[in-house]
Amino acid sequence: MIAEIARRVYSLEPHVYLNFDLHAVERLLLAKLGTRWGELSMLDLGVGAGRTTYTFGAISGRYVGVDYSPAMVRLARERVGESSRVTLTEGDARAMPEFANASFDVVLFSFNGIDSNDHDGRLAALREVRRVLRPDGVFLFSSHSLPALPPPLVLPAPDWRRPLRSLRFAGGAVKAWIRFRRANKNVDPEEARRRGWAILLEAHDFKMPLYYVTPAECERQVVAAGLWVDAIYDRAARRLDAPVACGDPWLFYWCRPAA
Repeated sequence: MIAEIARRVYSLEPHVYLNFDLHAVERLLLAKLGTRWGELSMLDLGVGAGRTTYTFGAISGRYVGVDYSPAMVRLARERVGESSRVTLTEGDARAMPEFANASFDVVLFSFNGIDSNDHDGRLAALREVRRVLRPDGVFLFSSHSLPALPPPLVLPAPDWRRPLRSLRFAGGAVKAWIRFRRANKNVDPEEARRRGWAILLEAHDFKMPLYYVTPAECERQVVAAGLWVDAIYDRAARRLDAPVACGDPWLFYWCRPAA
């Protein structure tokens, strides 16, 4: 259900994803792969309009970009293009029979794309990534962190030199907080905390449900799929020793296959 809603929203609003900028952790990945540029086989899941294709397609020996939105794949082809080394195709991370076991050195699932699945779909995607990843490979993905439920109201710091602007920002924060509470009124905070994940409405003007997870539960899921978490990073590419205390709305998980 979540995947179908997300596919529809992405198809209607592909223009939201038109930049080519890499996130800080993706730039870290690029740097760590530097000695193997031109040799790597890379699977890029949820490529959208080709944001990561623009960079990683240029440095990979073989690059396959996958998205389950036909509109996104068309847009990526128009903006980035394909070549003998770069393929952009429709597909679903939950089931990828078109790819052989252990066929990629690197798998990337960026911009919280894995969160556009329900619980079972997410676990299936993690298992498929493990299947197609080579024994010495790297899997990097980002995922929304489960916020405190119900969330506290956080107002932006006032700028007394611009009182009307500050008032407008504060009003926007209050409005967003109220809308979030209303949209997710049926979510049981205690149950969400107990199991470590929840489906919340927030993205795309509260039109699209997304999966939110605690770092501890996310790591448990990764291990259950046959991987292990080598490092967890915040959005500034700072390695976290205690990610539970991090206030970032999403985190990056750097994973490797278990022996």
